[in-house]
Amino acid sequence: MAATYAGGVRAAWLQGTQAPIIKLPNITLKMLQDNIALDPANIVTSSQVVLRPSQVGGSAGSGGSGAAPPAKAADSWQEADTHFIRIHLVPRHSFFYPLDCLDGPSEESLEDVRVTHLVFSDGSRETQTHNWRNSHHAKRA
Repeated sequence: MAATYAGGVRAAWLQGTQAPIIKLPNITLKMLQDNIALDPANIVTSSQVVLRPSQVGGSAGSGGSGAAPPAKAADSWQEADTHFIRIHLVPRHSFFYPLDCLDGPSEESLEDVRVTHLVFSDGSRETQTHNWRNSHHAKRA
C-alpha cells in the first residue's frame, strides 16, 4: 500500500499536480496550551537516543526469541545494456506500472513496449508483449 501511495505522489509531482490550498484558522499559543492534555512537568528529556534497527515484517520482540524476523522478499530492478528488467519476488495480481516505483528508471529511459513473462501459481507460464503506457494494458489483471 505504501509503495502505491508513494508512486501516486511521485507521479503527481512529475505531472506538476498541486493539492488545493487549505486555509486553516489561526491558533494562538494560549489556545494550544489550553487544549493539550499533557503536563509539561511530566516530560522527561534525554540527550541520548538509542536506535534499534529492525527489519520490515514485524517487531523483533513479537517472536518470543528476541531475534529479528527474517527479511521479506523484495522486488528489484536489473539494468541490462539495452533494457531494464523488473524482478518480482512478491506475487502480483496485476501488471506492474514502472512509474509507481520510486527506485526505477526515469520515464524517458523506457520504451513503450514491454515484455512480461508471467509465471502462475500452478507453474504454467505465459509471455505477453504490449504498450505499458496504454491505459488498457497498463495495470490490467
